[in-house]
Amino acid sequence: CQIDKTISKESFLIQNIASDLPIILEKIGLDPSKCDAMGSSLGATLLLEGLREEMLVFRSIVVLSPNLAFTPPIWARPLIPAPLFLYNALVKFVIWYLDKRLKEEGQRIRYRRTLLAAPIDRLRLCSLVFRKYKMNLDFSNTNSPVGILRASSDTLHDHSDAGKLSNQIPNSKLIEIESNQFAHEAAAISVIEDFMENAA
Repeated sequence: CQIDKTISKESFLIQNIASDLPIILEKIGLDPSKCDAMGSSLGATLLLEGLREEMLVFRSIVVLSPNLAFTPPIWARPLIPAPLFLYNALVKFVIWYLDKRLKEEGQRIRYRRTLLAAPIDRLRLCSLVFRKYKMNLDFSNTNSPVGILRASSDTLHDHSDAGKLSNQIPNSKLIEIESNQFAHEAAAISVIEDFMENAA
């Protein structure tokens, strides 16, 4: 991602990142009201932020493991404000921790690739900003159909978040799937398309 202006904590506020999405869609000539969208984890959170603020009104949305908050483990909290020069070692430790924590190999690989590819300075700013995020659950003005995928085997995301969202989003459906990895495989396409076609 190329950021032309000076990078600061404000650059990584969830609401600011979500506000980039309609600008991107306009630039590539897509009308969101004629599109279906899917997002996972942070991507799912951004779609929901855009939906709630009525910046992005898609024909339908499917989200997997959206984050109502980014709550770091207790041991990680004092490490997040660490100086930048320590972050390379910290990232390696987090990768080791996730390898032990996550059950699904595909999920471990995706997080490892993401962490290793991320610029360290941006990763630190994201960590500082995201830990203070808490999703506003007032979706009372939301009419777009939202499918919420929930995988019982996902040990990284709070399993109860999907249930809370399904209770707060008026036109939503909670869809149980076998694993987080399943949602990233071709077999999930029929589940996702079935929701989108029935919701349209």
